Amino acid sequence: MGSVYNQPTRAINWDGWSHIVDVAQDPKRRDAVEKFLAQADLSGEIPAALDEKVLAPRRSAGATGEQCAYILCNLGFAALAVAASKGSAEFAMGCGRLVEQLAPNSPDLALRRHFLSAKGGLAVATLTDQPHLLWDNLAERCATYLRALDYHLETLPSESVESHATAAYSITGQFLSRLLKNRAVKHYAYEVSQLIEVALGLASRLPSTFVSRMWTTLMPGTDAGVFFRLIGAAAECSLQIDKHSLDHAGRGLTYIDEILAQSAVQPAPDFEFTLPIRAELLLLLGRHAEASEQAASAESSSDPSLREYAIAIKARCHLKAGNPQLAAQFLAEVTPTTDQALERWRATWMRDSTDGYWTIQPDAFSPLEDSQLIWRLLAVAAAVVLVHEIMVSNFSLEYVARYSSAATPTMYKFAGLWAGMEGSLLFWLTILGGYVFLLNYLNRNKNRSLMPVVNIVFGIVMLFFFVLVVFFENPFTPLPRGALIQSAGMGLNPLLQHPVMLIHPPMLYLGYVGFVVPFAFAVAALVTRRLDATWIRSTRRWTLVPWLFLAVGIILGGRWAYVELGWGGYWAWDPVENASLLPWLTGTAYLHSVIIQEKKNMLRLWNVILIMTTFVLTIFGTYLTRSGILSSVHAFAATDLGIWFFGFVVFIIISCVVLIFLRREDLTSQNRLESFTSRESGFLFNNMIFLALTMAILWGTMFPLLSEAVRGIKITVGSPYFDKITTPMGLLLLLMVGVGPLLAWRRTSNATMIRNFIWPVGMGLAVIAVAMLFGIMRIYPLLTMGLVVFVAVGIFMEVFRGVRARRRIAGESTLTAFRNMVDRNRSRYGGYIVHLGILFMFVGFLGKAFSVEQDLSLKVGGSANLKGYTFTLDRQYTEVRPNHTAFIVDVSVTRNDKHVTILRPEKRIYTDQNDQPNSEVAIYSRPLEDLYILVGGIDTESGSVVLKIMVNPLVQMIWLGGMILIIGTIVAILPSWTDRKLREKLA
Repeated sequence: MGSVYNQPTRAINWDGWSHIVDVAQDPKRRDAVEKFLAQADLSGEIPAALDEKVLAPRRSAGATGEQCAYILCNLGFAALAVAASKGSAEFAMGCGRLVEQLAPNSPDLALRRHFLSAKGGLAVATLTDQPHLLWDNLAERCATYLRALDYHLETLPSESVESHATAAYSITGQFLSRLLKNRAVKHYAYEVSQLIEVALGLASRLPSTFVSRMWTTLMPGTDAGVFFRLIGAAAECSLQIDKHSLDHAGRGLTYIDEILAQSAVQPAPDFEFTLPIRAELLLLLGRHAEASEQAASAESSSDPSLREYAIAIKARCHLKAGNPQLAAQFLAEVTPTTDQALERWRATWMRDSTDGYWTIQPDAFSPLEDSQLIWRLLAVAAAVVLVHEIMVSNFSLEYVARYSSAATPTMYKFAGLWAGMEGSLLFWLTILGGYVFLLNYLNRNKNRSLMPVVNIVFGIVMLFFFVLVVFFENPFTPLPRGALIQSAGMGLNPLLQHPVMLIHPPMLYLGYVGFVVPFAFAVAALVTRRLDATWIRSTRRWTLVPWLFLAVGIILGGRWAYVELGWGGYWAWDPVENASLLPWLTGTAYLHSVIIQEKKNMLRLWNVILIMTTFVLTIFGTYLTRSGILSSVHAFAATDLGIWFFGFVVFIIISCVVLIFLRREDLTSQNRLESFTSRESGFLFNNMIFLALTMAILWGTMFPLLSEAVRGIKITVGSPYFDKITTPMGLLLLLMVGVGPLLAWRRTSNATMIRNFIWPVGMGLAVIAVAMLFGIMRIYPLLTMGLVVFVAVGIFMEVFRGVRARRRIAGESTLTAFRNMVDRNRSRYGGYIVHLGILFMFVGFLGKAFSVEQDLSLKVGGSANLKGYTFTLDRQYTEVRPNHTAFIVDVSVTRNDKHVTILRPEKRIYTDQNDQPNSEVAIYSRPLEDLYILVGGIDTESGSVVLKIMVNPLVQMIWLGGMILIIGTIVAILPSWTDRKLREKLA
């Protein structure tokens, strides 16, 4: 063995290594292994050669990959035990990389590999002269170890969970402690916050008694104050969102109080530092008075930096409590040494407080806020007055006379507020005022460095719409003398006299206008150079809410088209329909993309572009609807507003481009994609498809206008173009919905790919095979069926694994485990519910491929058959109603000589709309299909009735999917029950 120990660097004795590999399998010979590794000249490249020279012959002789992997683990652990040089730590990490390749299906080995990677990296950082060069990589290694443990919880025995959790939290604690001791939190605040968030996420799936022991491992040695300072720094620097900052602050306060209670018996090292940190956490929890009192007790410290820190906390208490002048006085005491305090404590809020004019002196912006308040009150008052005039039928106003009548039902009179151009613009302005009021109220004590710019953006948008309403489309214009309008009013358009139209337009408006909020925050972040993930976290719910409103509006619009327009479909690719879909698509892409910025600090520029594009598309959609440049069943009459909307859109685009150009260096992301088989790349491909779909729809929508401008010929682009382009893109998007959650962050190994994809892919292919056996041979229906099952199985697997882990580890029932799991990660599982709703909608879209229709001319007593149903015309009659006359036919439906239902379609003549005709559809809905009948015409001389009869399969799945989508979004929006209980406990 002696000759083995002294092997030269370039002439490695592989026979000696072979002997060491044999010895490594025997725990009793561990000393010999460590002695060999201590004297050998090691590097990270040796394990690869070791695999080829030593392990390959053993595999040929029958050794399994798992056995070889255990040998490498033992060698790696021994190397860490004698990490006297960089080489041995690098060798341990090299062994860890090979473990996954040799035995990828073993959870125990996978976790051992992550332990080797994290622990080896920590050893390298300890020994090198410049450890900060490795710290961002170490943070990711520690987080990967925690995530891997989280993933394998359900497959590990309890004792293995405890040992790995202890190791993972211990390595994490050592890493974080060294960051703080080297004063590097300032530079790695994002990595620190993400690491703590991952640690908290894993803790949420472990029993509370176990977690309490695990968290103590995040306080290495006896330096408890280090960990407390870390919690305060991470919570304040990087986790401004209420959920995370409260969670961090609550836990930190609990641990500090425990230490304070123990200090009466045995004072803890660094005890003095816990006082201002406790004040910092109290401040985060909103307990300003207690925080100020706690900080005052630290002012007498002999440490000047600690004294400055305490004074600064007192100043911030006054700032949060709304006393900026008093806060400025306190800050004046530490301003001469502010830079030193900033460097040591990472107190970014001090910089804002001393240099940020609007933070210290918010009164400077009070005129702007006061003017916006006046605008909001005027808009609301005008909307209330207009609704009152419509309700009392004041036909001296031209708007009331055009969009209401004495015979219009009361509930549809209210819809007159948004039935015309003037009222819809006023309604838009009113909703915008509501958003401004709510946003300023909820942000009255936070985001103070961003809110002034946010209000400026709101002010510009409000000013634009006020100018339109006051000078161009005034709803209070008197009716001109001699106007050819009936004295009792023209009445509301018959197509709008449907209950859905009382909800559909307001939902669209709430969605359109709501996207102003994240857009304004994006502009504010660019102007103030605060381009970290803070503005994204602050606007997460402000993005989800308008996204939900827009989704509801689109779904209700499809429902209205289905039951009112009489063509049996729900989406006709009408220009105005497309205008509502475009911002929803880019908004969806943005919601997926920001996840990468929050977790990986990537795609900063991309996210800013996405949210700006979304807002521009909302204004563009408004312009498209109100300019009259494209014919649409939804559009208003052509007006002179088109040029003003176009100019405003151009102004926004130019402003955004200039602002992005000026901040292009600040928008550079620090991290890059490491692998195509990663969740980051999955989200990015998802975004690419959304963007391609948006561009295809936008091109088809605007092509008639471009053709007329260039060639003088207005070409109509119909459904065939959109169906041909969007169907494959939609299926590709559905594929990515299923693929994304099955990929791991950073990189997905081949073993993980096989394990995660085998069941979803297998079930999807099985469904396709069964469908083909039943005679379905069309490619798109087959792909849709397979992809729907693929995505559904993937979602079920993710939920099942999480529930099983909580049941096994925490001993909870299935229902309790599911509820707690969803409650602790609402954004993730709310997203899964939304995806489930999208699947149901795709099933409904699939039914369109199997619908059948027939036009019939029947007399009373006549019948016809369609798809197994018999339709018999029983009678026809007339009813006179307040604002229309209805010609009604009764059609009885039977199947296999059994009565199914009686359908009563109508043909209406609206007397207050110059005898305008309108058909009312009769629909009988069953879970798997709809019977759809429309009166095409009535021949009074012969007594025959022309009926259009359709059997539409699976349409109900669309509306059911829409309801599931709404539920999932609400789950993602609402705060968790755990957070609410924490607030109550800490209040």
